Amino acid sequence: MNSIDAQRKQVIRKILEMESLHQTLTEESVSRLHQNLFEEACLLFGTWAIALDYSGVRLRPECSKALAPRAVIKKIRSHVGRLYSVKAVNVRRTNFKLYKAAIDSFGSWKKALRAAGVDTARLYYGSTSPKLNDEQIFQLLRDRYQQGKSMRFIDFACENMAAARLLELRFKSWKKALQLAGLTDSIDSIQEQV
Repeated sequence: MNSIDAQRKQVIRKILEMESLHQTLTEESVSRLHQNLFEEACLLFGTWAIALDYSGVRLRPECSKALAPRAVIKKIRSHVGRLYSVKAVNVRRTNFKLYKAAIDSFGSWKKALRAAGVDTARLYYGSTSPKLNDEQIFQLLRDRYQQGKSMRFIDFACENMAAARLLELRFKSWKKALQLAGLTDSIDSIQEQV
């Protein structure tokens, strides 16, 4: 028996031992917690999945509670309120569970954004879009206040994420932007809405 076969058998033994101890054998878990075993298995078998296959181990599908549509909407709004990217490709890469739950609940990421009250037409300013100056941002805030709309940052960001990003960059805080716009009275109403 050559040394590669012996090494493969040793990796298989370790995998079977881990399985008998009911340890998690997902690629993510093993690559993090048992890095040497993972690297050796990939070197000898090509991939972790092939090493598991040679070991005769079948991973059980992970049981995860699907997010209800309300929970998906809440998470999307929270995502927007933190000014995280809501481009489908970015969310799919950084928060696949949310992305998948949104697709399952609403059929598409764009429909999920709309259900969460996110104006998809005003997410980003393109390179050819005119940038808002400070006074234009203040006017958006004043108009919002006069229309009786919520003066919470998350609601403003959902309606106009591009302007919310500019506001955050220039003024560093929602409260400061409201004060500079002359809306100090609305700051008290924000406390009531939270």
